[in-house]
Amino acid sequence: MSGTAEIERFFASLFQSGVTSHKLDVIEAGGDGRFIYGTARWSAAGKGTDGSAQSLGGFATHVFERQDDGSLKLRLHTFN
Repeated sequence: MSGTAEIERFFASLFQSGVTSHKLDVIEAGGDGRFIYGTARWSAAGKGTDGSAQSLGGFATHVFERQDDGSLKLRLHTFN
C-alpha cells in the first residue's frame, strides 16, 4: 500500500471488523540526524470468523525520514 488514501482504507477496514486494544511494545529505537527507526511487538484484540475473541500480534517496523522543514515523514511501516 502507498499513499494516504490506501492506508486510511486499510486501517478503517480493521476498525470496522472489530479490531481493538492496539498496543506497541518497543523493542529497539534509534537513528541519526536524517533517519529514525523503531521495532516493536504489536498486539490487538480481534474477532474470529465465528465472532469469538481472537488475540492478534506480531512485529512492527517503522522508519521515518527527517524533512527539510524538520518534520518527519514515515518511509516504511510494516506489520507481520
